[in-house]
Amino acid sequence: MSQLMHIDRLIEQTRDIVKTQYEGMERLSMEESDPAILKDDLFEKLQAFIPGMTKDDMTILYRELQMSGDITLVSNDTVTFSKKFIGK
Repeated sequence: MSQLMHIDRLIEQTRDIVKTQYEGMERLSMEESDPAILKDDLFEKLQAFIPGMTKDDMTILYRELQMSGDITLVSNDTVTFSKKFIGK
């Protein structure tokens, strides 16, 4: 798989994971917040879809999403996404 196809697949899987989590937040009336997920949780969920996923892949993913404006904050343990990233 080419690097471009790989990153596109990572981005789509990430979008699906974050969107699913955010929809759960909406049901709990927390929709005013930007969607956020723990880095370790996101990594584990992506590994389930993409065997062989590494922390280096996550670094590439974060960089791509930051450059496109889809990630608004990366802290030590959490990643916060823009609502635009999940279509809200």
